[in-house]
Amino acid sequence: MLELIQRLFGPKSTWNGTERRKFVRARCRFDLTLGKNQGIVSVRDIGQGGLRLECDLSLAPKLKAGSLIELTQTGESSASQAKVTWQKNSRNFCRVGLKFISAIRGTWMQQHVDDIAGHPKQKRRHIRVRTDWTVEGRSGIDSFEARMRDISITGCRVETKASLIVGQHLRLRLGNLEIAADVRRISGQGGFNLVGLRFETREPQTSQLVALVRKLTGG
Repeated sequence: MLELIQRLFGPKSTWNGTERRKFVRARCRFDLTLGKNQGIVSVRDIGQGGLRLECDLSLAPKLKAGSLIELTQTGESSASQAKVTWQKNSRNFCRVGLKFISAIRGTWMQQHVDDIAGHPKQKRRHIRVRTDWTVEGRSGIDSFEARMRDISITGCRVETKASLIVGQHLRLRLGNLEIAADVRRISGQGGFNLVGLRFETREPQTSQLVALVRKLTGG
């Protein structure tokens, strides 16, 4: 199955349809300060074991894998310590995975974890799994880059700086597949739009993607 994913989406694709973390991560969006006013980073998901953030490419040298960093919040005197476990860069920003290395119990960071990831539930009819794919979107003659954040047999969510509207019809290129999708919902924050898309399943290539997701999720 992994060979099929890599054939469709390229050899660097790492998604296998499973949650590999010990602790469940929940999506979020809030800003923290890196070190002693070294820059602002945006937290994108968080759990008891760590978090994932995005930041400007200028901060990438300070966030190499293996680096130990401190994160602070406005109004808080203490810092949370974390270790960088991975880093990925795109044309516009840097993504970083962090693992907590100091106890967060009783701290402001624990409060964030409790508020955001305390009781995650799967409410959708179809299982939706996390992805981290770069995809190309197109509407008419306009094209844009996006990150696919999750996928199910009926649709997906992408994160992009492109300005889209509900009801807009798009074409998405995922590796060797090009599929049709309609914009169902949009939420924006921090210069990015998180866009919910529903697949148009009548097209043969979309059916190939849906069949693949069914096998991987048991849906």
